[in-house]
This record gives sequence, C-alpha cells and structure tokens, in this order.
Amino acid sequence: MRKCTGAFRFVIWFALIDLLTGLATIYGGFYGIVSTFYGKTKDMMSPFKCMTIAFHITVWLFVDVYHLVVLSLLCFDRLLFILIPVPYLKVSRIYLNWAFFLLLGLLTCIAIIPAFSLPIESFQNNRFWCQHYAIWTT
Repeated sequence: MRKCTGAFRFVIWFALIDLLTGLATIYGGFYGIVSTFYGKTKDMMSPFKCMTIAFHITVWLFVDVYHLVVLSLLCFDRLLFILIPVPYLKVSRIYLNWAFFLLLGLLTCIAIIPAFSLPIESFQNNRFWCQHYAIWTT
C-alpha cells in the first residue's frame, strides 16, 4: 500500500477519531449494562466519581472537539489548494504531518479543560467537608 499524502492523511485521522469514538461507545454500552444490573441506581454519584468511572463521556467530548478541529483544518486545506495552487505544496507541508495533528490533539485537550471545572470543584469541596468535619463518604 502506498504512503498516504496530502488530503488523504485527513482520512487516516478521521478513521482514528472514529475508532476512538467506537471504542468509547462500546465501553459506554457495557458500563451502562453493568451499572444497571450491579450498581446502585438510586444513589447519587458525585460529578468527579462519574467522570472517573464513566470516562467514555470524557472521550466523547475530546473526539467531538478533535473531529471539529480536523474537519476545519480539512476545509482550510482545500481552500488553500483552490486559492494558491502553486505554493500550496510548500505551505501544506507545514500542517500535513503527524506532529501537527498531535499538536491539534494537545490543543483539543486544553480546550476541553473548562468542562472539568465542576467535577474538580465538587471533589475539592467534598474533600474539604470530609476532612474538617470527619464525614466519611464513598
């Protein structure tokens, strides 16, 4: 098989993103079945515990934003190809490589940090109350 170049690299990244989404969905399905049959469905769960146990939700958030970023880059790539076809080859080498896509993944991780503010704050508040008032929680 030939090496994928140019816009075909986007297909590889979309396939990897879809694979990660599928794995998270499979985990989410099994998590739902197991927690329904064996879990305490009437008990309230803290947001932090939910985030750590049901991590497929975090993966879904990441892949949704990452898919949006890669799709936007694909649109930008095709726009550059139409507007400046001759210097496109030199310009596209800057962003059509593995390192740039991994950098986009890191930027996506940074972009979704605000989604974790409530679980982390509730965990810190719960830990504060437990330490100062000797309350045991599970």
